[in-house]
Amino acid sequence: CGSTSIVGHGHGIHVAFPMRCRSWECRRCGPPMRRRLTALAAGAQPTTFLTLTASVLAHRSPEAAFRHLRTAWPRFVHRLRRLRPDADIQYLWVWETTKAGFPHLHVLLRAPYIPQRWLAATWQALAGSPVVDIRAVKDEQHAATYVAKYLTKQLSAPRGYRRWGASAGFLPEPFRMTSDDKDPGMTWEWSQ
Repeated sequence: CGSTSIVGHGHGIHVAFPMRCRSWECRRCGPPMRRRLTALAAGAQPTTFLTLTASVLAHRSPEAAFRHLRTAWPRFVHRLRRLRPDADIQYLWVWETTKAGFPHLHVLLRAPYIPQRWLAATWQALAGSPVVDIRAVKDEQHAATYVAKYLTKQLSAPRGYRRWGASAGFLPEPFRMTSDDKDPGMTWEWSQ
């Protein structure tokens, strides 16, 4: 990351931008991507914030916990949609790992009221962990910033795991790097 690429030249002047690795952990690429996703997530107007954990006692290793939560999450969404069949339930999730490497999910939802008792019982049945947290979102920007901060932290997930995901209708537009994400201080011009 940071190697230059000539993107324009003419009349003896050359313009170069740095090449981007687009890694969430990169100090150049991660922060602008995080800001972009934060703005999109806040614009999605989430109503609920969830934290869904993995039980350390129920899994032999962090890798086993990741595998279990990765399969439990879509089942949870399916059950939630069955609970509220008339609602358009949309979400964005982000992994976080504890110091011991065990995962949990932070989730922004656009959904109607979810009873905490139902949430804990359902997550216990699916993931073997009754430890859940549910809160109403009062400030979309704050909630989106909180969830997005985990994107640029080191994630000790098994190889091949995505850092985040969203349902098709959650984000108001597709997430991608835009020209606004380029650091203007990283542009060079020189004459020949």
